[in-house]
Amino acid sequence: MKILKDFIARALNEGANGISIEYKNGHEEVSLINGDTGIGLAQIKSNSSDSAAMFDELAKIEKLGYLMIESQRVLLDIATYDDFGEEAYKITILGNAPKSAH
Repeated sequence: MKILKDFIARALNEGANGISIEYKNGHEEVSLINGDTGIGLAQIKSNSSDSAAMFDELAKIEKLGYLMIESQRVLLDIATYDDFGEEAYKITILGNAPKSAH
């Protein structure tokens, strides 16, 4: 899990609330979300290997509810919404939880 992890790590570093992924003109647009403001991070060509990898990561994060970044378990909530007839995603950073002692 590298592509999405990098975007979420950047959101954490910049104090953002999360990220969004929306389809626009043949690309997945990834934006930092801070309150009601979005700042573009990247455009990933739809149906590319990077896009497929990002959505694989998204599915894994959705199943787990968290992502490990460095030594922190970052709790995440994934919401799906309609964006002009296209499925879009908002990944909200809920905060950090201690690593489990396994």
